[in-house]
Amino acid sequence: MHLALARKYRPQTFADVVGQEHVTRTLQNALTGGRLHHAYLFCGARGVGKTTVARLLAKAVNCAGRGESAEPCNTCPSCLNITDGRSLDVQEIDGASNTGVDDVREIREFLKYLPAGDHYKIYVIDEVHMLSTAAFNALLKTLEEPPPHALFVFATTEPQRIPATILSRCQRYDFRRVSGQRIVETLRTLAQREGYTVEPEVLQLLAIESEGSLRDAESLLDQAVAFAGTVVTVDQLRALLGFTDRTTLRNFVEAIAARDAATVLERLEAVYQAGGNVGRLVLELLEQFRHLWVIASCGKAPTPESLPQDDLAFLEATAKRFTVAEWQQWFTLLYHGIEEINRSRWPKLAMEALLLRLVQVEPVTAVGALIEQVERLLQSPVPQALARTPVQPTKSAMLPVAPQPLVPSRQPPTITPPPPVTSHQPPVTSLWSTCFEWLQANRPQLASILEHGTITRADADAVEIEFPKDSVYVEMLKEPRRLDQFTAVLQQRLGPQCQLRVRQAEGPSSEERRTAQVAARTQHQRAATEAALKNPLVQEAARILGAEVKEVKVLS
Repeated sequence: MHLALARKYRPQTFADVVGQEHVTRTLQNALTGGRLHHAYLFCGARGVGKTTVARLLAKAVNCAGRGESAEPCNTCPSCLNITDGRSLDVQEIDGASNTGVDDVREIREFLKYLPAGDHYKIYVIDEVHMLSTAAFNALLKTLEEPPPHALFVFATTEPQRIPATILSRCQRYDFRRVSGQRIVETLRTLAQREGYTVEPEVLQLLAIESEGSLRDAESLLDQAVAFAGTVVTVDQLRALLGFTDRTTLRNFVEAIAARDAATVLERLEAVYQAGGNVGRLVLELLEQFRHLWVIASCGKAPTPESLPQDDLAFLEATAKRFTVAEWQQWFTLLYHGIEEINRSRWPKLAMEALLLRLVQVEPVTAVGALIEQVERLLQSPVPQALARTPVQPTKSAMLPVAPQPLVPSRQPPTITPPPPVTSHQPPVTSLWSTCFEWLQANRPQLASILEHGTITRADADAVEIEFPKDSVYVEMLKEPRRLDQFTAVLQQRLGPQCQLRVRQAEGPSSEERRTAQVAARTQHQRAATEAALKNPLVQEAARILGAEVKEVKVLS
C-alpha cells in the first residue's frame, strides 16, 4: 500500500523539521539543560509541524539512548514504540472529538499511575481549543500541580479561544508558515528521492497553493503524481487543480485594461464552458492585479523569484501603462467582489457583473491635479467659443448674500438718528451706547429685552423704543418693576428729565416677516443656482472634471 509522502518523510529528528528552527532550538536547549516545562502550547496554521514536534519531544524525553544529545536515537524500544504509535505512555488525543469533562477526568485518573515503561507520561492534545469550558476547568488543577512524571503538549490553530488561565500555565511556541522557497526545496528533494520528474514551475505553484503548509504541499504533490504519473508538467497540474492558463489570464488583464466589455465576457464564457472554476478564476485575477499594483508602486516585483520569467516580463510591462491609483482601484473591486461570488447561488452571473464593473472603471486623476486644472481654469480668460455667446449672470448670483439672522445678536439695537440736537448735547450714538453697555454689565435681563426692539430716539428728553407689531417684549418692558428700573437708569445716564416711550410698529407681524424672509431667501437661492449653472466657468470646470453640479450654496 502506498504511504503518503507527508507520512513517509515525517521528520524523525529536530534537525529534519523545516522552517521552525526557533522552536526546535529552544526545545533542544531545554532538553540538554534539564529545563523541561510540564506543559507546552504549540500554536500555528495547519501542516506546519506542531504534532510532529510534539512527537519528537515525547521521544526525546523518554529516549533511553539519547545521552547528552537532544536528538532521539530512534533505535531504542521507546522511540520505536512512539514512532509506530504503540506506546502506552504517550497518548495522542483529538480535542475535537473528546471535548467533554468526562474525557479530561479520565486523563486525570490515568495520571495517578506511574509510566508503564518510560520516564514520562505524555499527553498530546490536538485542536485543544475545541474542549468545552467545563473540560478546561477540570484540566486546570492538573496543569497547576501535575505529577512529576506528567507532561502535556497542546496543539491548536486558534490560541485565542483558549482560556487565559490555561495559557498562563503553559510555555507557548508559535509555529510559522513555511516560506515558499523552503517548500520548493523540500518538494524537490522528495521528488528526487522518489524518482519523480517535476517541472520547476510545478513546485512553485504547489508552494503557492499550499499557503505555507508543508503537509498540504506534500499532499498536493502526491495528488499530482497520481494524476500525471512520475512526470508532472505545469499544464497537467493546472488541469488537475483548475488553474486558468497563463495566456487566458493575460488576455483577461489586457481586456480589462482596454475597457473591452465584450472580450472579457467572451473569455469568461470560454472558461466556463471548458469547465473552469469561477471562484478560482477571480482569485487568480486578484493575484495578477495584486502583482501589477505592487510593481507599479515599487518599480519591481518584491519577490521576482516566485514568478516565471515570462509572467514577470508581462507584468512589468503592463504595470507601466497605468497609475498606481488605477491598479489599486481595480484590485479593490476584485477584492470585494470575491465575497459576492462565493456567496452567490449563481457565481457566473456575479462574475459577469464584477467584470463589467471592472471595465467601466473611469481613469483616475489625482486630486491635486484636478485642483491645479480648476485653478488654471479660473485664472484664464473665458474661451473664445464661450465668449461669443456669453451668459450674463444676475447680480445677486455674483455677490455674497447676508441672510437675516434668526437669532438676535448681542449687539446694541439699531439706532435711527433723531433730529439735530443742540451743540451742548453729546451725539445720540455715544449716549445710547454708553447706557446700553452699562445695562449689559449690570442689568443683563433688561438688556436682552431691549435687543428685540429698535431705538428710534435717544437724547436727554426721551428714549423711544419701537417693537414689532406682535412682540411680547412690549408687555415685559412695561411691567412696573422693569419700567421703574429702566427709567432710573435713563435719568441717571442721559438726563434727569429723560422719559421712556414704548410703541409697537405698524405693518406685518414677526411671523409674517420671517415667512417673507424665508421666501425671499428661497427665491434668491433659486436665482443664484440658476445663474451659477449657466456661468461659463462653472460649465467648463464641470466638463474638465467630468462632474455634475449637485448643489449651489450662497455664501454669507
